[in-house]
Amino acid sequence: MEIQQMMFVSGETNDPPESTTTMIEDIVRDQVVELVLQSGKTAYSRGQRSVAPEDVIFLIRHDVGKVNRLRTYLSWKDVRKNAKDQDSADIGAGNDLVEDGPGGPGGAGANPSGIDNKMMASKQKKSQIRLPWELEFMFREQPLDYGDDEADESERETVLATLKRLKTNDDRTKNMTQKEYVHWSECRQASFTFRKGRRFREWCGFSNLIEGRPHDDVIDILGFLTFEMVCSITEEALKRKKKKKKKREQK
Repeated sequence: MEIQQMMFVSGETNDPPESTTTMIEDIVRDQVVELVLQSGKTAYSRGQRSVAPEDVIFLIRHDVGKVNRLRTYLSWKDVRKNAKDQDSADIGAGNDLVEDGPGGPGGAGANPSGIDNKMMASKQKKSQIRLPWELEFMFREQPLDYGDDEADESERETVLATLKRLKTNDDRTKNMTQKEYVHWSECRQASFTFRKGRRFREWCGFSNLIEGRPHDDVIDILGFLTFEMVCSITEEALKRKKKKKKKREQK
């Protein structure tokens, strides 16, 4: 079901042949198994029995664009989690997002520091993802941070790739009806791992590959990568199909 939805988001028809989805599932499972095995070896080389998120990311470190997308995904996942935890804490303490001012709740003199503090905390948390093999983090003294304006070339490439993907999605959906677009939006949320961690571990045979229970972020990373795999395979297959059709028409 998830593969069918991911393929649809990537440009395939809403009802691809079962043989096609089965083949893609087999390819993706083989890749996930290989990722888990290699991640386990990386963890073992560090003297650890359990796989850490960095062990998985290390395997794709040369694909800078994918790593940046993954870091963005994980950072916003933490932001949402922290915001949810903070909301629960505020409710438990009987506090509102905006403190009461002289004019009553949210009135004149209200202090918006609660919102500001949340935004600052979220921004701080978002910037805390570090990869130990990156040169700048191999030393005790860290370089000064001059802000987000000095984005490096890899970040700019990631932004351009994201814009290109958004443009592609816009082209795919611009002629859809409201009902079709709602369905497409639901398919876009397809995931192997969201609220399905146990099923995913059984699907790829995680317990048979490495010891110990994996970190939640490891499962989320593998879920992110499986989505990218399905999309990449589907998009490449559609490109080849289109190219082959064009050649036949030219004959």
